[in-house]
Amino acid sequence: MCMTVGFALMGFKPVIVYQSTFMQRAFDQILHDVCFANLPTLMLAVRSGFAGYDNPTHHGIYDFAYLGGLPNLRFLYPKDRFELERMVRSSLRSLGGPTVIAMPYGPVDECDRSVLDEPDGVFAQPQQVCGGDDLLIVTVGHKFGVAREVASELRAKGVECGLVNLRYLKPLPEEWLTRVLGSAKRVVSLEEWVLSGGVGSALGALILDRRLECELLRIGVPCQFVEPGSNEELCRIYRLDTAGVLARIRERWGLNA
Repeated sequence: MCMTVGFALMGFKPVIVYQSTFMQRAFDQILHDVCFANLPTLMLAVRSGFAGYDNPTHHGIYDFAYLGGLPNLRFLYPKDRFELERMVRSSLRSLGGPTVIAMPYGPVDECDRSVLDEPDGVFAQPQQVCGGDDLLIVTVGHKFGVAREVASELRAKGVECGLVNLRYLKPLPEEWLTRVLGSAKRVVSLEEWVLSGGVGSALGALILDRRLECELLRIGVPCQFVEPGSNEELCRIYRLDTAGVLARIRERWGLNA
């Protein structure tokens, strides 16, 4: 990170790739050297979320909790490799300050190639995949696949379920979210990060600050150390797979999930 800061001070726009858990070791430099100076630096944080069998300390489940409060920092999380390509290209064209793009562990999804051709103004906003009067799921990054399956199953059972792919997590697109959440009865946030300080917490604060009347169910990882395991195993244990998310929705609201 120190070398990255030096390149940025020399007028370059450096790109640095970190396993997200190891970015924690550079927290002081990110805050005081990169963010305080508002240096144009693109940080690619790989293995965000569950990170396999290495070690409980290697999971990137704390990424947004410890980076989300840093001034000047932008935080992006693509749902698939096409959004990742678009975010990297767009960031390098207009890199004006510190930017983090998170990426999950394992093979990337290939959900939607059409985002490569979206107009800049459209891509700079969250993606509303579908609307629904009964329930709205706001998902983050690679949890999009599970969220899409959940929405599809709910809609097949007669529940009008909408789906939003957030894309840009910091700064939070507050005006857009206020408009969309303001017309929702029930909102589910889905992330593979700890709930304490996560995206669901940010949505909860927005709902309170804007006096929105929707109910919020936050689904994520408890604030604890997580055992090693495959992503499939850990998602099943912590109820972040399709069956687990459906069960949580059913438990909360009694919908036909």
